[in-house]
Amino acid sequence: MPTQSPRNGAGETSSSQVRARQTTRAPGEVVTRGRPSFGAYEGAPSRVDLSSLADPYARNAVDTFMRHKRWMYVFAATDEVIVAVAVVDAGPTATSFLMAVDRESGQVIADASRPGSP
Repeated sequence: MPTQSPRNGAGETSSSQVRARQTTRAPGEVVTRGRPSFGAYEGAPSRVDLSSLADPYARNAVDTFMRHKRWMYVFAATDEVIVAVAVVDAGPTATSFLMAVDRESGQVIADASRPGSP
């Protein structure tokens, strides 16, 4: 596939400037001897398990706690009303909200949110 630059004097890409990226088959696992298997691969690994990562790639308890995120989101609509509800657990903090709108008038029927701990 031709690259977009550089172009020859006629505004076309020269075929001598095109390089194909060489890839190898994806490794069986994404972690080898405690390190991520960085690179460009073709296909998918047969196993994805990051629990065997070693330092500096491993997550400690604080990293895990700070990166923990879960949420549930619901959107529902009828000809008359649109309703959106979400509950978000973002590790050290959490929040929830609800919003309902009358579709005909555009008037907000309900708009509530509540911060809280998970």
